[in-house]
Amino acid sequence: MKYEEGRTFMIEATRAHKEIHNSEYRKIKAILDYSPITIEYPGYKANGDYKAWYKTEIMDAAEALTHADIVHTIFNKVTKENFNEYIDSLECVFLYGLQCSNTGNLKNLIFWLTLQEDINYPMAAGKQGRKLPFQRYYEAILAKLGHYKLDRIVYRTNNHGSGIPSLLAIPSGIKKPVFYDLDTKF
Repeated sequence: MKYEEGRTFMIEATRAHKEIHNSEYRKIKAILDYSPITIEYPGYKANGDYKAWYKTEIMDAAEALTHADIVHTIFNKVTKENFNEYIDSLECVFLYGLQCSNTGNLKNLIFWLTLQEDINYPMAAGKQGRKLPFQRYYEAILAKLGHYKLDRIVYRTNNHGSGIPSLLAIPSGIKKPVFYDLDTKF
């Protein structure tokens, strides 16, 4: 599933849910199971919004993971030996969604967390959509390589309501992914 297909899927699922439950549709949640991810909708923002929950067998309860959680996960997994693979994987998920095969276990989680951004802040309406979290995920790689501090990247990730962060300088020799640009439209 690519992002536009995911966006259409969630908007249609919410529309169908609303037809069934009428004015009570926001109080009655529907569930989609993509274990270990559970999608609970409708959400509270745009039509198609949802909440993504994550739970593995060793966890006591499901958690609603944040973009900052993904920043930490990427930071912890990246090494000087595999950082290019992570950059390529992020770029693939950004462009092709769930159709990527070289992305490991993070693909589904990143897709469902960032799809929310395309629904709530669509690039077609001049907003940044999924570009912002992908930019922070990329910056986590730069932090792991020692170019920036992780706490600075987390702060930039959690900048709710503070505007769009400017992009960081990319060190020479490090690939710039297609999404690391504020002006390119997708």
